[in-house]
Amino acid sequence: MRTLDELFFRKTIGQSLMNSVKSDKLASSFLFWGREGSAKLYTALSLAYTIKKAAGDPYVEKGFEDLSHPDINIVIPAKKEITDDPVKYRQMIEDLSQNPILSPKLEGQPNIPVSSIRDLIKWLYTSPTYPGGRFAIVHEAHLMRSEGANAFLKTLEEPAAESHIILLSTEPESLLPTIRSRTQSVSFPPVAEEDIKRICIDDFQIPTDKIQAIVHSSGGSIKKAFSLKDETLKELTDIEETLWRAAMTGSLIDQLAWAKDMPNDRQLVENLLLAAQKTFRNAMLINSGKRFEPRPIENDIAENISGVDTHQKGIELFEDLLYENKRNPLWNLFWINLPLSLHNLFHL
Repeated sequence: MRTLDELFFRKTIGQSLMNSVKSDKLASSFLFWGREGSAKLYTALSLAYTIKKAAGDPYVEKGFEDLSHPDINIVIPAKKEITDDPVKYRQMIEDLSQNPILSPKLEGQPNIPVSSIRDLIKWLYTSPTYPGGRFAIVHEAHLMRSEGANAFLKTLEEPAAESHIILLSTEPESLLPTIRSRTQSVSFPPVAEEDIKRICIDDFQIPTDKIQAIVHSSGGSIKKAFSLKDETLKELTDIEETLWRAAMTGSLIDQLAWAKDMPNDRQLVENLLLAAQKTFRNAMLINSGKRFEPRPIENDIAENISGVDTHQKGIELFEDLLYENKRNPLWNLFWINLPLSLHNLFHL
């Protein structure tokens, strides 16, 4: 586990939190928000680890190694069969401890039952076992049921002594406004390319010949970079290039040919959209005069696209597509409409 001072991939956020710790002005409740893979959970754990270590907690190293520390309580959304089974739930936490820089994989229709929130509230009002206080971390807090969210409000209004609450969310707008107003908001932007590269080397031990392609397709997400390490990157790159070619030609035949063999795979779609989003941004950088070594497809897109309005529309389009992908799209229609949506960028 890294301390806040060692969070090279979240240097600004780490320094800001560290300054608050040193000046004894750390908020009691936080909302860490940003896209998946932006190291929100790891930063929350790092904050707790830094404070517990500085306080002389004798169990800090072992307790954070396997996330068994009695003063750390992590609530993760899961299917009912897991949340109702303490053994399965503990196994999920142990799996997370193997690589806490990655956010947990949520399957099915996960939620945070009100019973989990009530148990967490009771836990917060008990005394810490070791020096440094208690830390409650709620992953994807927007998945709390309304009853649980309302129960949580009073705790945020009257926090327990020696306790800190850190809510994490990829959809902060889905949280109750009253919850958002009672927490200190910390925005987590995509992780910088150089930092993704270093994580690929230091944490994931990815061969150097694969790193550049992985960084390009990761979209600033540590989790995406990890998922891509075992994926056939050439296949993803080929799919993306074919998508852009179909979009530039505007040919319905090309679009249908591209769409017909696409799988109903949410993870593939997200990786593809993030890669295409990065390609689009690079094309716009070419047109702004920025010097770097682009791929041929990026040059082709740059030659066919221009304008500030196009840049803004492209950013909004990819955000909409990534959001739609989370919402159970009709796959056949989605694959056909995707190149058509991109084609419209060339005719603004």
